[in-house]
Amino acid sequence: MSRRFPLPLKFALGLALNLLLVAGLGLAVLLRGGIDGWLARPVGDRLQVIAENIASDFNTASAEQREALLERYGDTYDLTFLIFENTGEQRGGEIRDLPAEVAERMNPRGRGRNAALRAMPPLRAEGARDAMINGPQGSRRAGTDGRIVIHTNEPATWWFGVRVPVTAQAGASPSPGTLFAVGPSVWRFGRLIELWPALAAVVIALVVSVVFWAPFIISLTRALRRMSEATERVAAGDFSVRVPEGRADEIGALGASVNRMSVRLDSLVNGQRRFLGDVAHELGGPLARLQFGTSILDERVAPELRPAVADVREEIDHMGALVGELLAFTKAGMQRVESIRERVDLQIVVAATIAREAPAGRVVVSMVEGALVWADPALLARALGNLVRNALRHAGEATIEVRVTVNSETVCLAVIDDGPGVPAEALARLGEPFYRPDEARTQESGGVGLGLAIVKSAAQACGGSVDFRNRKSGGFIAEMTLRRAI
Repeated sequence: MSRRFPLPLKFALGLALNLLLVAGLGLAVLLRGGIDGWLARPVGDRLQVIAENIASDFNTASAEQREALLERYGDTYDLTFLIFENTGEQRGGEIRDLPAEVAERMNPRGRGRNAALRAMPPLRAEGARDAMINGPQGSRRAGTDGRIVIHTNEPATWWFGVRVPVTAQAGASPSPGTLFAVGPSVWRFGRLIELWPALAAVVIALVVSVVFWAPFIISLTRALRRMSEATERVAAGDFSVRVPEGRADEIGALGASVNRMSVRLDSLVNGQRRFLGDVAHELGGPLARLQFGTSILDERVAPELRPAVADVREEIDHMGALVGELLAFTKAGMQRVESIRERVDLQIVVAATIAREAPAGRVVVSMVEGALVWADPALLARALGNLVRNALRHAGEATIEVRVTVNSETVCLAVIDDGPGVPAEALARLGEPFYRPDEARTQESGGVGLGLAIVKSAAQACGGSVDFRNRKSGGFIAEMTLRRAI
C-alpha cells in the first residue's frame, strides 16, 4: 500500500513554501537598503539625470529664468525643487530653512548651514567635476554617490538630494552644490521611479505562485469534480459508476469509499429487484389458477352468491395487475445494462401507444418526422403507455398533449396534462417504487405506485433520463430525454 500524504500536510507544506518565497523576496528588498536604499538607487538615478539637466540650464540663466525653470520642473514632477551650495546658501527655488539634519548631511565637514566654503577641499582639475557633483568626501555616507535621503517630522517632509555644480550667477565659477527634490510623502516621488523593475518582480512572484499552486489545485478540484459527478449518477440509480483510486490521500480514500458504496448499493438494489421479480413470477401461477377457478365457480354457484364471487374475482384481478407491474418494474431495472438498444422511430411508437391507450380525440400529438432514438422498443412503449394512462387518469376531461422535440444530440418526449399537478414537496420522490403523493394522485385514482417507477427504470435502461415537474400555468409534465439516433 502506498504511503498516504494527508491534505492538511499538503496544504501546510504548500503554504510554508509560499511564505518562504514571499519572505525571500522581501528580504532581498531589505538587503538592498530598505526604502531609503531603494529610493537612493532607482529614484536617485532618475533624479541625477534630471538634476544635471536642471543645473546645466540653471547655471547659464538669469535670476528670473532660474525661478521659472525650477517651477516648471516642479509642476512636471509634482515636487518642489531647491538648489543650495554645500555651504548652505540657497541659490534657487522657494525660500526654505534647511533642517539641521539635512544641512549636516549636505556638508558634514562644515559647521551647519553657515559653514564657509573654506571647509571644503580645494577643487583640482582632475577632481573638480567629481567634487562638484559628489560634494566633500565625507558626504558619501549620505547614500549612493553622495545622495541624501532624509525624512523630517516637523513638518513631515521627504528631502531627496543629489550633487550638482552650482553658480551664484550666470558666468560665475561653479561651486559644489546639491539639488533637492522635496515632497510631503515618499509616494510623491512616484513620477521619478522606474516602475518596470518593481512590476517585473511582482509579475515574477505571481507567475511563480501560480505555477507552484496550479497543479495541486487543478488535481484536487478535478478529483472532487469526478466524485461529485459519480455521486450524482449513484443518486440517479446508476451503480456501475467508478472513480479512480490512485491518489494517496483523503481524496483517494474517499474515492475508494464511493466505489465500495456503489458496489454495495448495486448488490442491494439488484438483489431486491431479483427478489421482487422472483416473488412476482412465483405468484403468477397461483393467481392464474385462482382466476380460472373463480371463472368456473361463477358459473356453478347459486345466483345469490355470484356478487360475492365477483368481489373475489375483482380482488384477484387487482393482485394480478400488481404482480404484472412488479414484473415490468423488475424487468426494466434488471435490463439497464443488458438491454438491447436499437434505432426506434418515435412516430411509430407514439401512434401505436395512443391507439392502444387513449380514446379518440383525447391526445394531441406535436412532433416532427424522423425523430429517431436509441432505445429498447418494448420498454419505451411501456414507459410511454404508463405516462399516457397517468395523464388521462388525472387530467379529467382536458386534452392531453404528447410533444416531441429534437435537439442536436437528444430527443425529448413529453406528456403534458392539465390536471391538479403534484405537491412541490413530492416531486423529488416521484419515480420511487410504491410511492404516491397524498393529495392529487391518491389511492382512489388507481394504480399501485409503480407506474412512474417503471417509467424511470425504462428510461434509464434506454440510456436516457426522465424529469417530473409541475407546469407554471397548472398541470403536470413528464419528460423523457433519450439519445438521438442519427
